[in-house]
Amino acid sequence: MSGTIPRGQATRTGTASSVQLMLYVAAVLQVVAAGVALMLIPISGMRKFWLLICAALVIQAYRRVDAVATNAGMLEAVTALAVSALLLAGIIGFRTVFVTLRRNRSLIDDEVRRTDVVVN
Repeated sequence: MSGTIPRGQATRTGTASSVQLMLYVAAVLQVVAAGVALMLIPISGMRKFWLLICAALVIQAYRRVDAVATNAGMLEAVTALAVSALLLAGIIGFRTVFVTLRRNRSLIDDEVRRTDVVVN
């Protein structure tokens, strides 16, 4: 039976590749989250804070890739993937908040201008 992989070894190899894939996906999600955070700078006007968040996300992405080299386990990979997905979702949610605030501010400014025309 040459060429046959023992049952336990095949499982470990499959698990290892799953862990690696999850860690790489987690790293990509963190880089995407950093990109979304950069796009929030003009909307929110908070450059310094978003740059700090971007730096943290890039460092986290590096840690995810490094975890592949250090043979991280399944728990670390699942946790990394969950944290990365949640961070991305949260940052995308911030975009919605800032866009809504900007739109409401514009509506208020328009109303103030109309009120000034009526009063004056």
